[in-house]
Amino acid sequence: MEEQILKEGFRELFPDRSPPEFEVKYSSKVSRYGGTLKYFISENRIRVVFGNGLTSVSSQIKKGLFQTLLSRMMKRKGKPTLEMEVYSSFIKNLHLSIPKNKVDPELKRSFERVNERYFNGLIEMPNLSFEGKSSIRLANYDFQEDRIRVSSIFRGAPEDILDYLMYHELLHKHLKFSSSNGKNYYHTRRFRIMEKKFENSEEMERRLQEYIKSKRRSWKDLLFGRHN
Repeated sequence: MEEQILKEGFRELFPDRSPPEFEVKYSSKVSRYGGTLKYFISENRIRVVFGNGLTSVSSQIKKGLFQTLLSRMMKRKGKPTLEMEVYSSFIKNLHLSIPKNKVDPELKRSFERVNERYFNGLIEMPNLSFEGKSSIRLANYDFQEDRIRVSSIFRGAPEDILDYLMYHELLHKHLKFSSSNGKNYYHTRRFRIMEKKFENSEEMERRLQEYIKSKRRSWKDLLFGRHN
């Protein structure tokens, strides 16, 4: 049944080509509502791996994800199909059904400050957690878990620096993303314009970079000892 749906999806994108054979699996090793494709040329077969969260969703959503992945793999250019738009809408609205049961108190206070000041209190609180100690990947918003993750190097950071990060990630939650040719675009022109509306944004960016450098220096001191 699923293989037939994928063949239909293939024909809609590439009507002049014969569809290959398909192998469909579900796995916890890919994102819960995402998937991967692998093409075995010698066998003319595509392995499709869907995340476990997609086992009970409609065939239209699965078909849309498959077409999105296939467009990306084949570097197809053109308008998205109806099913691709349905899948995109599904991801954008996942937050409505996801439990909010992982909320760090410090990040909650930051969220409340930023939400009230910049979004008139209209943003629904996502899951909020400190994770990892990266000084490169500072924070991210995960649409599939409705979660903002912030590097633990910002635990106890000055409020305005934490709020600056929070604002950036809440913009992702608020503006979602745009899609074209099977790719999602998060830092759109509108995003960049709104990003600069944070008070003293250029100064905050400078202070953020200084804070990161200070954390890197402190790690070196711990690893190699402080030299006078």
